[in-house]
Amino acid sequence: MGLLRKYLALLLCFLLVWSAGYVQAEQLTEVSEAELAQIAPVSAAQTARIDALPTYDAADTWAVYVYMSGSDLESGGMDGLAELTRMITRAERDAYVSSKYAVFEERVLAFVKASEEAGIKLPSALYRPQAVEEASEQPADAAQEGEVLPEEEQAAPRLPASASLDLQELFQAALPKNIRFVIQTGGALAWENENIDSNRSQRFVYDSEGFHEVSDRNVENMGNPNTLEGFLRFCEANYQADHKLLLFWNHGAGSFGFGTDEIFQHDTLTLTEMKSALQAVYGTSASQKPFELIGFDACLMASLEVANALADFGNYLLASEELEPGFGWDYSGWVADFASNTATNGARIGRSIADSFVKTSVREAKDTGYDYDVTLSLTDLGQVRQLYAAYEAFAAEALKKSIENPHYLALLGQKANRSIRYAQEMYRIYNTIDLGNFMDGVMEYFPDTARAVKEALEKASLYQRNSTYVQGSQGLSVYFPIYMDEMNGFENFLSYIHEISLSDAINSLYFYKIGAFLDQKHQSYASKQGYGTALVIDTSVLKRIGDTPIDVQGNVAQLPLAPEQAALIQDTRMALTSFDEKNQEFIYYGYDYLNDIDKQSAVCSRLSGKWFGFDKEPIMVEIIEADERYVKYSSPVMYQKERCNLIFIHDSQSGTSSVLGLRRQSQSNGVIDRNLIALKNGDRITPLYKVESDAGSSFKEGKVLRYKEGALGEINLKRGEYMANFELTDLRGDIWYSNWVQFRAEGGSIRDMFAMTETAEQK
Repeated sequence: MGLLRKYLALLLCFLLVWSAGYVQAEQLTEVSEAELAQIAPVSAAQTARIDALPTYDAADTWAVYVYMSGSDLESGGMDGLAELTRMITRAERDAYVSSKYAVFEERVLAFVKASEEAGIKLPSALYRPQAVEEASEQPADAAQEGEVLPEEEQAAPRLPASASLDLQELFQAALPKNIRFVIQTGGALAWENENIDSNRSQRFVYDSEGFHEVSDRNVENMGNPNTLEGFLRFCEANYQADHKLLLFWNHGAGSFGFGTDEIFQHDTLTLTEMKSALQAVYGTSASQKPFELIGFDACLMASLEVANALADFGNYLLASEELEPGFGWDYSGWVADFASNTATNGARIGRSIADSFVKTSVREAKDTGYDYDVTLSLTDLGQVRQLYAAYEAFAAEALKKSIENPHYLALLGQKANRSIRYAQEMYRIYNTIDLGNFMDGVMEYFPDTARAVKEALEKASLYQRNSTYVQGSQGLSVYFPIYMDEMNGFENFLSYIHEISLSDAINSLYFYKIGAFLDQKHQSYASKQGYGTALVIDTSVLKRIGDTPIDVQGNVAQLPLAPEQAALIQDTRMALTSFDEKNQEFIYYGYDYLNDIDKQSAVCSRLSGKWFGFDKEPIMVEIIEADERYVKYSSPVMYQKERCNLIFIHDSQSGTSSVLGLRRQSQSNGVIDRNLIALKNGDRITPLYKVESDAGSSFKEGKVLRYKEGALGEINLKRGEYMANFELTDLRGDIWYSNWVQFRAEGGSIRDMFAMTETAEQK
């Protein structure tokens, strides 16, 4: 069921160190302040701005409400549920799946009907056969060269229980009498902490007297807004304070919600549900916002949509634009800082959390020998309404210009695609990009409205800590539909325009970009604004790309495009393939980026005899994101009998590549893993290659390789015959292919390249 797979895959996060033992904060290698400042710079202006804010009296009381849904991050794949628990939760689980699927089906059929009436086919990626995708989960049987691992060496260790570990960190900090933590637990099949029962919904208090249970109830769904509302009412009735923080602990997916409950079919809290729970307890017109700080120890929650949904309920938002480490915040660090100085405010607490989080993350990276992306942003929620209004005005202008000339939709896609993209290898489903980067890219086309967004963003962004590869992040992300990758991406798109965004301007722009037309509702909005009638965009002119001869000069291939074709393209890449005569199959090595379409409406690529690989073995690569200096890649491999993605960065200036780690593929329940596995010298990995034959598509295992730090990088392609072709993505996410060029690789050089004449087909 596509919907179930999407909801189970919805909430992904990042970077839990998977090794034989978890490195506690106090055991980590020290990092100098100078080194830390270079990796994750601190803005002096932002620091001064926070220092200038008034603080509260040191004697004031503080309450920290923590909504902790453990999920797989805590259970680590272990199952501690009783049969009684399964029985009493079954009806709610089944009802959840049925209701969500019914809503999705209704939205899909409405979109299909409107498309048919406009004479438009849906993006072809939505029709990709499910069997192909499922085949990718398990590599095809193939004779392997190299070693076969002993069975005992292939067994994967259990993941650390991250929620319990964070509680242990919390307990290291002695609290004064005026600080109290109130914690709701649930959502995991098993808990490491002996006080927490996976078969019950419990509430605990940690204060100056220690950690103790204060409520024990029948198991409740942490993805149900009634559970959040009940927790907040309990806290307000029993644990009032002068100032309060509200913290959420689990997975996160930005615009698409927070948390996943393992017991209740991985149900999640949508932004609408979170907002409704808060409104039920606190109303909508309180003269004083109930929380000093709302924080997410979760992935992707520093988004414009999250900030706008929660703007009425807190002074500040603390969250990550990017996927967050599984080990999360350093509770021993920031809580100790908080406890030692209660004459503070939400902004200073948020800054302390960000600083300690980044420091611990960098120390973890230094000890494990790999690097990764870390972001944490502090946002002034009092400035978010103005920021959101500015983005609406930008969307309105972009819609107006796109109706006048649909080429603007492709330009928007190009600039969004070159912004910092979050969610790692899942970016094509989540379409989450840095808002500030995006505005920088489109400034030349929309100078007034884009500049207004940037100015509002600068006012709202109080403090950011961003590590090396995402230092250009500017505080908040935004959803912008660049791609429509399969049904998961389509469902996210439909959810966004139906329930997440309430803006007619934003929704109409997004609908036009993906639909290539406006339905009655969105055309009505455009007409009322005086924008005119939107054209139905005919992308069929791109079919001719497959018949267009490629011009070859030496090792340079150039694909000429007609102006009407170039106007529809938002992304260009080149794929590398070889043909295995023995097995009669095409072996696919992945993609690399090209420059954007030039002024002569042509796509050009200078091929070389090099590719990415370990030692002399090439690997298959997929681009995650790229900027002027760095390109981030994902490569499928087998590790300890599991399908994983190897994540690495290539620095175009230095020519070096750095491995970030391994992330496991979707598990049987569909949940995308938050965890990043640190490879050690000597670890065995097996590259996977996508193959095409008369039997269809599958993945094939290559040689078993031993990982060695520094061994990954550009290598000479093995001597032999290869083919390459252009892949072009149009403004709504459809993919179109050129003909092939064939060449011979020898000694890191290209020989005898020529254009083939076989007709390519649309994917």
